Amino acid sequence: KLINPSLNNAVQGRTWYDGLNPFGIPGLPSCIGAVECIAGDGLVQGTPLTPEANGELMSASTVPAFGLPLITTFFDQDWAWGWGNRPANWEISASVQRELISGLSLDVGYFHRNWVNFWVDDNRANGPEDFDTYQLPIPTDSRLPGGGGGTITLTDIKPESVQLPDTLYTSANNFGGESESWQGFDITVDGRFENLLVQGGMSTGALSTDNCDQLALLPENQGEVAIDYCDANRNWLTQVKLLGSYTFPYDIQIAATLQNQPGPQRVAEVTYSRTQISAALGRPSGGSGSIDVDVIPPGTEYGDRFTQFDLRFTKIFTLAGGTRLRAMFDLFNLFNSNAVTREQAGFGSTWLTPQVTMPGRLGKFAFQFDF
Repeated sequence: KLINPSLNNAVQGRTWYDGLNPFGIPGLPSCIGAVECIAGDGLVQGTPLTPEANGELMSASTVPAFGLPLITTFFDQDWAWGWGNRPANWEISASVQRELISGLSLDVGYFHRNWVNFWVDDNRANGPEDFDTYQLPIPTDSRLPGGGGGTITLTDIKPESVQLPDTLYTSANNFGGESESWQGFDITVDGRFENLLVQGGMSTGALSTDNCDQLALLPENQGEVAIDYCDANRNWLTQVKLLGSYTFPYDIQIAATLQNQPGPQRVAEVTYSRTQISAALGRPSGGSGSIDVDVIPPGTEYGDRFTQFDLRFTKIFTLAGGTRLRAMFDLFNLFNSNAVTREQAGFGSTWLTPQVTMPGRLGKFAFQFDF
């Protein structure tokens, strides 16, 4: 799949203006080439297979091999075959369990995972010298961490360096390596008493990633992620889950579950136009057009935590021959919490607008026949 020519060079990005200045209004750019521009017709006048700007396609193609059956990707033999090259992870864990009282135990565990054998794609047609770094301003807004402000740093290919790709898939260790690790703690309790069952606990952990050395040598892989965030330490995320059940006389049971989890990770994607990028570079951008950049360091801001409480009532009927019938009534989200689980990521007036909330309170009848 990675080297299939029909699956590579299948997408290109171009800056397109619908009917850009078709009447030659002074001060505005005109359509490029001999292709006629018709204002506002919703159609792209231009030839996407022509790499240069033409018609309403106002930027050069960043994928010169677009639509051509050319093999432009290859495998490094030392990476694609052999022992110990497959992506993997090492895990270290330790836990201690202790009975606190008869029927009640406590378990505390530590976990550490370290991922290894990352791979990268190296476009051998370009090197670090074919890219320039530039800075863009972060909007000032009280909703952003610290009120916003400051700058982010990105990379842009020089227009004259855009050419047919020659991509080699190989080990990230050949370019400074890459690291990703996670560590966390689990604390759980397990209580079993007469007619009563209690289980649950807390889990917390944090993820760290670093690919700064790799991106310094392979800036083509930076994409629309700020260089400032190549070394990222995410926040510790904690979730709590508890469940319990009690059996009353006459085979009546009540069970409950409680869960409390972090809210959605916050993303603030600011759209920067090609004009802004070119102004920051001091030259025309070699990219395809505008870009959307998250200006919040990844994994550092989250929405409000959400809590859900569910109940189940069960009546057990013992029938002839040892068969049993369970009649159940479930109440999901008993307190009708409407916490937000997904927010608008695009930065602007509607940023953080709720897109998905927890499902409302729900009741359900169910029956189970055991034989």
